[in-house]
Amino acid sequence: MLISLLLLLTLARISGAQREAATAPPPAVEIPGGRTALDEIGIYRVTYRYRDGRSAAMPLGWTGHFEDATGISCTPFGTQAGKSVFLLHPPWRGGTGVTDQVLRLTLPKATRLNLHFGIAMKEGEVGPGKSDGAQFQVSLDNRVLMKRLKTDAVWTMFDFDLTPYAGQTVTLDFQTDPGPRDDPSFDYAFWGNREIVAEGTPRATSNYVPARLLPTARMLRSAWGGAAPNVPAPSEQNVRLTLKPGENHAAFPCDLSATLTVPASGKSAAWSSPAFGLGFGGYLELVGSDGKIVRSDSAQVKATATDRSLEGGSVRERTLRYQVGGRLITVTARVSTHPGDCIKLEVRSDAPYVAGIHFGEIGPAAFRRAL
Repeated sequence: MLISLLLLLTLARISGAQREAATAPPPAVEIPGGRTALDEIGIYRVTYRYRDGRSAAMPLGWTGHFEDATGISCTPFGTQAGKSVFLLHPPWRGGTGVTDQVLRLTLPKATRLNLHFGIAMKEGEVGPGKSDGAQFQVSLDNRVLMKRLKTDAVWTMFDFDLTPYAGQTVTLDFQTDPGPRDDPSFDYAFWGNREIVAEGTPRATSNYVPARLLPTARMLRSAWGGAAPNVPAPSEQNVRLTLKPGENHAAFPCDLSATLTVPASGKSAAWSSPAFGLGFGGYLELVGSDGKIVRSDSAQVKATATDRSLEGGSVRERTLRYQVGGRLITVTARVSTHPGDCIKLEVRSDAPYVAGIHFGEIGPAAFRRAL
């Protein structure tokens, strides 16, 4: 079976920064002159902290909506009342607390620097039986610039003078909190039109190249359903997959074969054994001998990886062997370069125990712009 994806891409200016340990501060991103949308910055740290003290950080540049373990979100979320929206949702699974998006920015040597943004709740999600509001906070180098409880969907706009920090590297922290009642229900906390405007400097020239998959194409997931875990792979299947707006899954038989074409600008993202995928955050959904689906990067899965170069080094191949209980699942991923500044990632497995494939993200990228 072969699945070919025509992917929607974002545009990104690539940085040499690689994925770092989750506890490390994010690398600084150099802000150019003119107007810079903070939603387009792709190198930052997302952290969450529960009221009982539990805390952790997501991978560098993480973006996602209602993460499985915590329910946090950190992602562009369309528009509302003419403003470009970025959603930062507090934890709501397993308790509640705060979510932070932390950016380190090297500001330009401008004659005037301003930070602009707005805050609002999502339209139709505030009121009885829904959100009681959320608390928004912005800090600059641990100094609170703004702290406001917002309980409606009307934009409240803010403007801060950053001119005294021109030419310096600063830490900017956007935080959302469920509010004084500790109720995170429906807390779609929207940040709008976040940007830094630098005057008295040359405007930046765009140097964007494709670098990140949009959520609609980031994941393929089979409808495994109640199939027995020992169903043999069909000898031949012809499957056509069409991705439509809002869809991110497709049903396909037990065996898995997928082809993904991504931009070559992401080829610098190195595999860290025994990880799967080209970028970071990629994993497989595997079916154990008990019929339960587990992630390939979970602690209960033992994984080994063997790498080799083919065709004079133009093709990289990784063979991954996953031990899930008493079951061995072998998957082969092959990366090759192609014309048009693209690379091709082919993933194949003869085992009928791969229920889903998550390709992960290309990057991290200093700047990325969703199309």
